Amino acid sequence: SLQKVSEGKELSSLFSYPPANVGPRLETPMYREWSTAVFEQCSLPIYIVFDGLDRLREGAPSFHFLEELIHEAPRHAHIFILSREEPPFALQDLKVKREAIVLRNEDLAFTPDEIQNFFQEIGGSDLPLSALKRVRQFTEGWIGGLILLSEAMDRMSEDLRESYILAHIPSSFKSAVFQYFAEEILSHLPAGTQEFLMQTSIFDSIEAGFLKESLAIDDAEDILLELARKNLFVSCSYDEKNAWVFRYHQLFRDFLQAKLKAGLAKEEVRSLYLKGGVFHEKRGDLVQSIKFFLDARAYDLTVPIIERIGMKLLNTGRKGQLAYWIEALPPDLMDQHPWILLYLCMTRRYTGLKENLDILPKAVAAFKTRGDIPGLMLSLASTLEAVIAAGLPWRDLSSYLEQSKDVLESIGRDADASQRAVLLAQYGYGHTLRGNLPVGLSALKEAYMLATGIGDQILQATAASHIIVALTLSGEYSLGDEYSKKLDDIIEGSPIHEIQCLNLVTKSMLASFKGEEAQAKRLIDLARAQVEKEGLLYYLPIVLMYEVFYYAFSHKYAEMEDVGNRLVNLASSMGNAVLAASTSFFLGMNAYRKGDFREAKRVVALSDRLCSPETTNTQIQWHAAKIIGVLTSLNLLGDTADEAGLTEALSFFTQVRSLRLLAEANIAMALLKWRKGSSDDAASYLAEGFRIAREVE
Repeated sequence: SLQKVSEGKELSSLFSYPPANVGPRLETPMYREWSTAVFEQCSLPIYIVFDGLDRLREGAPSFHFLEELIHEAPRHAHIFILSREEPPFALQDLKVKREAIVLRNEDLAFTPDEIQNFFQEIGGSDLPLSALKRVRQFTEGWIGGLILLSEAMDRMSEDLRESYILAHIPSSFKSAVFQYFAEEILSHLPAGTQEFLMQTSIFDSIEAGFLKESLAIDDAEDILLELARKNLFVSCSYDEKNAWVFRYHQLFRDFLQAKLKAGLAKEEVRSLYLKGGVFHEKRGDLVQSIKFFLDARAYDLTVPIIERIGMKLLNTGRKGQLAYWIEALPPDLMDQHPWILLYLCMTRRYTGLKENLDILPKAVAAFKTRGDIPGLMLSLASTLEAVIAAGLPWRDLSSYLEQSKDVLESIGRDADASQRAVLLAQYGYGHTLRGNLPVGLSALKEAYMLATGIGDQILQATAASHIIVALTLSGEYSLGDEYSKKLDDIIEGSPIHEIQCLNLVTKSMLASFKGEEAQAKRLIDLARAQVEKEGLLYYLPIVLMYEVFYYAFSHKYAEMEDVGNRLVNLASSMGNAVLAASTSFFLGMNAYRKGDFREAKRVVALSDRLCSPETTNTQIQWHAAKIIGVLTSLNLLGDTADEAGLTEALSFFTQVRSLRLLAEANIAMALLKWRKGSSDDAASYLAEGFRIAREVE
């Protein structure tokens, strides 16, 4: 509609908004942004009318969008909302400012005097007071009811009108309207037309071409045009693509559908919906075909179409519609179709984590059995993402990492670049988080290269941010800075807030490890502000984790303890073992650095258990805890330091080439050797620690 009145402007980009989403957002900020984008394209005075809001289902997202549209409307835009029911809008502030007027039923209802004038001037009837009171009671002054009643009275003689009003109008409005439709409209139509109206009432809009092709009704257009000409609750409009398009008045349609269900067997009604689905599928209108097939309970025809267009719907931000369709399918049928299971999980990546972890393994197994490589790669990527996000123990992650490795090696580089990149990004991130930095970094770099080649901005940004994490943990800060600049270029001008937030927290981690406190603080504050402003709820634990990095490396002990304890509690409530384990390590490090060695020993012991290979296998934190453990023991008289554990940590950090931690492990070993009286060994380890520290860029 806006396109038609906006000459010289192209508004097609607003059809799919936002252009992409990485994860769930609160609706209000997203709709506010959408409204702003709409009005930026409309600079001339404009009147926008939304009619029939009562036809939206309860809690429909459209209500939230319209409310934001109203609040964001500039002075030159005037919005009219028409509904039989009061929409769930909060307009009090606009009413106080006199920027909104709300007219409810009682405001629009005719008074007794107005009802009398209406019947005198429009209906040509001079009704007595008793009849006017009855009309007022029945219609509550609603003009639609008055018109219906007036039209009914036009068909009877003057001497019968008063008795009709007093004796024959039922107490229920809908019953009265239905009776009117039945007695005064339908009964005067030929039987064939009656059947035609009932059969076609299942459609929101009616196209004569469809009726001719699917229901073999050759004269459908003539029938409908004649009904529209007679004002029998049929409206029509001309569409250049589909010619005449007809719609029934909603009350009339409700009446016809009630008659249809009462007069036709369920299988006959189902057959009508089935024909509608077949027609729309032939025409290529797959969205409409799915709606009809679902109403017909023709699930065997619904599933293949959802499988065909599911990924497109996800990529264009229509996951709500996709989820609604899938959830309408019988559960046992969904289990037979792995693509349906995968799409369902992708519609609720973060909001249905627990359910997804139950469903995704079924999809992986089914794709594997069928030899469906694209499905297997995407389902493995989704499973890895879910396992990582949930912070499940190592035994869960390692199984899917091994399966992913086998698939990636078996197909080589012949697979679809997008699917391979998606799997590599999750495979590399999984290894990075658990400490296998060389493998993780290699996979992430390939994912970044593939994403760049196909122009997938979200995947490119995701891979780049994970690379920065891996490089930071490796102590390769200069390379981390290079990828930070690349990430800035990727997200420049991007409207996707998740990518912007990912950029901020990732760079804050790099700045924290480099000791750039002011920069780290600025970035983490920006990230937190963006999470709160844009409603990125699932990002809150992530931001808290990066705050832990900042406070830990800036020696802000009290703040670190506060945020760390809050994050441990949050991780425990979420059942995220990895997040709890990692945070415990940093709490132990914090206690050591502030000189509370007994508390450090207690928390490090807890961290050692939580990070161990038998539980979460977060190897970097587990081996780093060996360093803190030895340093703590050296500060506690009579405590025995774990030299074997420190030796193991030295070997591990050498293997994964984590320079910063390798330098710290050598220095810790030097102190331990010195305490034991091995001065030469101490000097050797100290020299090696300083040499490696100089390599940390």
